[in-house]
Amino acid sequence: MDAIMPYFGILLYILLATSAATLILFILAIVFQKHPLARRIDSLGKLIGAVTSLGGLMISLINISTPPVPDDEGASTIKAFYIAIQRRKFNEAYNLIHDACIDEIKKNNPIFDQKHFMADYATTAEYRNFKITRVNSLEDNKILNYALSFDVKDMLPRSRIYQLRNATLKDWVAAGIINKESLFSFILEDIKEYYDIPQDAEPIIREYLSKRRFETLLGPEVLPQLQRNIQSIELKKRVETPPLYPVWRHFLLHLQLLEDNGQWKIRQGIEDPTAIAEYLLSAPPSD
Repeated sequence: MDAIMPYFGILLYILLATSAATLILFILAIVFQKHPLARRIDSLGKLIGAVTSLGGLMISLINISTPPVPDDEGASTIKAFYIAIQRRKFNEAYNLIHDACIDEIKKNNPIFDQKHFMADYATTAEYRNFKITRVNSLEDNKILNYALSFDVKDMLPRSRIYQLRNATLKDWVAAGIINKESLFSFILEDIKEYYDIPQDAEPIIREYLSKRRFETLLGPEVLPQLQRNIQSIELKKRVETPPLYPVWRHFLLHLQLLEDNGQWKIRQGIEDPTAIAEYLLSAPPSD
């Protein structure tokens, strides 16, 4: 179609010329209908008229819209996965994860299962600005690769340390946070605002926190991660808690999909974002 389009204008001008010629010959045939050349003029007019009609048909064919390209099956699976999460249909989303992907996740996180998966996404409130790009695939088309980016809003328990992430070093010192015990105390106070902590749980929590990278303690998901990852204690949610607050972040993922009984399923990548960027001042624009 693209190869034809450069000749479209030329064809259009030819049709205009032949249409004008047909009209002129038609008028001449009427004016000189008793002239010896009238029959030739009439025949020539019919011939040019036929050429004009043929050209018009070609124009019509060029203007016929090409049928839409079918949706990429892999991209459709990715969209369905995140739509299911936003609609809190976690079973549907979980069923779109390939068994091989689940097995790999369990190697690093033996307690991972459907319940754990639901907990991972329980704080997710909204997605925006999806961009799915097909990267490449193997020659047999059995594996599809995509680059995926999106904005996501989570509704999370308040973390005062996270809220102080943009403060100066002087502010941190003034707040008495640059001290291991002070840091643990801040986190424990946040936990106690949302959960009842058993008496024997505090040493376990301190041990868990001591093994975490400091930067992870400044993230917004400190409390949900702690609740998910410490299996030896039970944190019961308090009846009255401070309100949850929104945190918008932008994710970039590279996902690999593998065909499973005629359906494309996510094989790799949902647990390993390439990049996570945070919106500091406001929410991202809507799609």
